[in-house]
Amino acid sequence: MSQVEINIVQHSSAADDVRRCLEILYGTPAGTLALDRDFGLSWDPLDLPLPAAQAAIAAEIIEKTTKYEPRARVAEITWGAHTADGTLNPKVRCEIVTD
Repeated sequence: MSQVEINIVQHSSAADDVRRCLEILYGTPAGTLALDRDFGLSWDPLDLPLPAAQAAIAAEIIEKTTKYEPRARVAEITWGAHTADGTLNPKVRCEIVTD
């Protein structure tokens, strides 16, 4: 997985902060944060066949977003072009949660 592209529907200062937090969450390999080993995304699904890897990564993105960034809700996950080296490029569209 190379890079997760984040698209937040609403534009505001809160949206900019949420985007920064999601970039950190999605860019951190799970197990590398000393006090919270669950933080970040697991790279284990990268060994799976493409459809299974996409499903596992999408499920984890939704789960971790809900857990670590309650100000955002994942509205859609699409996949960028697959290159010859098998790189997965998830594109996550989020909405800001307003209560």
